[in-house]
Amino acid sequence: MENITIKKADGTLEFFDPLKLVSSLQKSGATKKLSDEVMREIEKEIQDGVKTSYIYHRAFKILREKSEPVASRYSLKRALSEMGPSGFPFELLISEILKEKGYETENNLIMNGRCVEHEIDILAKNEKEFIICEAKFHNTSGIKSDLKVALYVDARCRDLARGNFDGKKTENLSPEYWLITNTKFTKNAIIYGKCSGLTMIGWGYPRKGNLQDLLEDLNLLPLTVLTNLTNQEKRVLFDQGVILCKSLSENNELLRKIGIKDTRIGRILKEVEGVLKTKRLS
Repeated sequence: MENITIKKADGTLEFFDPLKLVSSLQKSGATKKLSDEVMREIEKEIQDGVKTSYIYHRAFKILREKSEPVASRYSLKRALSEMGPSGFPFELLISEILKEKGYETENNLIMNGRCVEHEIDILAKNEKEFIICEAKFHNTSGIKSDLKVALYVDARCRDLARGNFDGKKTENLSPEYWLITNTKFTKNAIIYGKCSGLTMIGWGYPRKGNLQDLLEDLNLLPLTVLTNLTNQEKRVLFDQGVILCKSLSENNELLRKIGIKDTRIGRILKEVEGVLKTKRLS
């Protein structure tokens, strides 16, 4: 298959790369055999100008018929965008990543800079580091965090530093500033981040240690990847601060408490177990 053009979520065009699709399938836990099967089905249908969203939905449907856990993990990018409409569940997810990395975290703090006060999404610290983290959530995958977002985060951090972090940072801790998003960054945002020393983590950026890597490697998958929970049930669990698949595995009473019947609980937990046991292959 040569010179097939596809349209990305942000409206830009690129040539279809079968290897990129196979790689994304294997990152979701699909075997080489399963990846090849999905690829063959997609190649039969794909036409010039097709949207990447169509390719995703077809691949997801094929995967779900053959391996529900792999399909659930393949939906991770979409599942992140469904953590809204507010950004708070996404902030809790980032906090869980940092906790797993050995940091103590606090969410939704008000801290005074030298000039004005600021709302801090996540404050994380350990014996050596003190991190001010901005979690930028987008409901739509095509929206990118741009230069203005990076400038805003950098300026705010400078003001907090001049205000001595409202007395929350002890002298031995080295401050860091992080910007994490569930989508992508623009080119200029990345250039500015590198120049200013702002740590930036998003979907596919950096090449290693990006958001997908962190969630997959730490097995911290949001419950929005699950297909056996309704959207309403996911919202109720989010409202109670339950955001991870592993939380349901550790305490299935969480499902019973929100009124889910035992017959469905069994199916949900089976999916949870399969999702958590499935590992990326590349």
